[in-house]
Amino acid sequence: MEIIRLSENSFKIKGKLAVVVVDFSDKKTTVGDFSVDSPGEYEIAGVTVFGAINFHKIKIDGVDVCCLFADGNKLEQDQLDLIGNVDILLVLKKADEIVTQLEPLVIVTLEKSGTIDSQAKFVITKDKLPETTTYVHLS
Repeated sequence: MEIIRLSENSFKIKGKLAVVVVDFSDKKTTVGDFSVDSPGEYEIAGVTVFGAINFHKIKIDGVDVCCLFADGNKLEQDQLDLIGNVDILLVLKKADEIVTQLEPLVIVTLEKSGTIDSQAKFVITKDKLPETTTYVHLS
């Protein structure tokens, strides 16, 4: 799976079977021609998207990706229960409190912060996920 920055508010996730675009400004996830912009669970082209008001949870290539639309506020327990396991967290900017709550293995952000190295794309597979939390900044 490959994650790249499309704009200051969006990511593209390229999986084996599908391409997913996450647009933070519209709180929308698009898989092929199908857009998820309301609550519900959808399966499109081998990708599962669970849409909620403040987040979308995507299962692609066996990896659990959470796109958090909230601005770094602490999540309530019912939200944490809905999100469940998170391998990769996509956020616009660093959100330490939420990272502590969700415990993702990889945090991908569009905002440069501290000593995080910038890269054009992030490539990962389920079996190559790190054992400790890793930050990635997409430029």
